Amino acid sequence: MPELAFIGTLGGLASLLFSAYVFYLELKKFKNSSYLLLQQNLRLVNLRWNDLTGDFEPATEGALEKEKSKLVSTLSVITGFAFLLSWLGLFFYVVVYISFKKMARGRKYQKLIVSKVDQVVMSQDQIKQIIDLISKAC
Repeated sequence: MPELAFIGTLGGLASLLFSAYVFYLELKKFKNSSYLLLQQNLRLVNLRWNDLTGDFEPATEGALEKEKSKLVSTLSVITGFAFLLSWLGLFFYVVVYISFKKMARGRKYQKLIVSKVDQVVMSQDQIKQIIDLISKAC
């Protein structure tokens, strides 16, 4: 029976390693140049993009830290469950993470990226126009 405990422990450790990788990827995006440019452009019209909700929100002091905190707490809970479920938890974590990354992007986000707001410095009028178009379409 010690073999089963060892295999279960390895599964839990594998879940923790994958979780560390997910934490790294998710927190790295907050330093990405395209993400920073997107937030800079939206700040011109007193908005910011919240990646967790997939929507615009008012640009307030501490909003980024609040979003990071919510992300870390959510990932921590998922990590805990994945660790407890060992290999099965790792499997579910991988499936859920890939599905969120590949399929769960909302229409607003897709239209925002197509509009190149994250690639070019824009004027306040251009940003307002793009946001109005996105808001009407979604």
